[in-house]
Amino acid sequence: MRRYFALLLVLSLVACGAPQAPQRAPVVRSPTAVTQRPPTAEPTPEPIPVVRTSTPAPTATPMPSATPPATALLAGGESSILALGWPDPDWQFLPLAHEHRVLEFLPLDPTAPVSITLDAEPIGWSFDGQLFAYLSHSGDIEVLAPTLGLTTTMITATVEHRPVGGVWIHGTPLFAYLSAEGNDLALRLWRPNRQSVQVERFSQAQRYGAAALPVSPAGHMVVAPLLRQVSAGLQRELVLIGMTEELSLTLATAPGEGPLAAVWGPQSELAFSTGETISLFFPARGSLEQIDLVGLPQDWGPDGLLVVTPAGELLRWREGAGGEKVWAAGEVVRADYLPNAARWIGRETVAVLYQGKVYKVEVRP
Repeated sequence: MRRYFALLLVLSLVACGAPQAPQRAPVVRSPTAVTQRPPTAEPTPEPIPVVRTSTPAPTATPMPSATPPATALLAGGESSILALGWPDPDWQFLPLAHEHRVLEFLPLDPTAPVSITLDAEPIGWSFDGQLFAYLSHSGDIEVLAPTLGLTTTMITATVEHRPVGGVWIHGTPLFAYLSAEGNDLALRLWRPNRQSVQVERFSQAQRYGAAALPVSPAGHMVVAPLLRQVSAGLQRELVLIGMTEELSLTLATAPGEGPLAAVWGPQSELAFSTGETISLFFPARGSLEQIDLVGLPQDWGPDGLLVVTPAGELLRWREGAGGEKVWAAGEVVRADYLPNAARWIGRETVAVLYQGKVYKVEVRP
């Protein structure tokens, strides 16, 4: 039934309508109090790349003496992997962005079909996890049903209107995307078989980072990572945009090019960083907190927030536990210092990108 449903969705992208976009009520929130949270620590054969440490395991939770967690090479070879995409909700496929715009769908489930490769840039999965949107070599946004092998064009690029990134709005067939229009960027909302509508416009701006835009679990808010031309020069920004209410909030700015990352948590909290201390934003109450960790947030699931430090160590942050190093066979797991270098691919299981290869690490509870 799920494959049949996915087929119907692919065919309906150009043949049938969808619900009207929700009306946006004028509400603007701003972050308020900033508080500090103290950190703690806890631990978790070849070929996993690690850095050996001469210090004992963190004292908060001593490393168990049982058999170390399993590690394995998932992908990597002749073509260097540049970034990890987002796995589907059922953890069947992990999109991998290779050099030369090669997009690979790596099967995580033994029952899934063999891997699929495309000349494209990854965006993300549909609300039901059956379709995957990507930016094609021609500049169009296309969709693929990996289990069926079907593709179709969703948004066509024109000279005046060139899509550069986007995201599915959770629980709906709606799609929010960034469009390069002259020297500006526009955030637009697309509906099947209907003309897109502009939600927000950014002057003198271009997309910064990956094509996949972070969207809140309920689909009410989208984060736009931008590189803008200001009077002092280039500036990178993270802007929070409301999809159901009038909300446009600049969360962070930093001069020039450099690290920039944002991920949503299970309870619609947002972790973000420009490479400095990680901040948490709580939209429901409009408050901002900082946690005592420096690095780039990677992914946030029920088992915690994954963070890569500037030293290339992979940490897991949990409420009340602080930042804990991820351990494999008594050694600290290494990862590339990029916004897309670690993803949860199962309960207590992480895919880690390091030096062009992807490794699987089982994290201790």
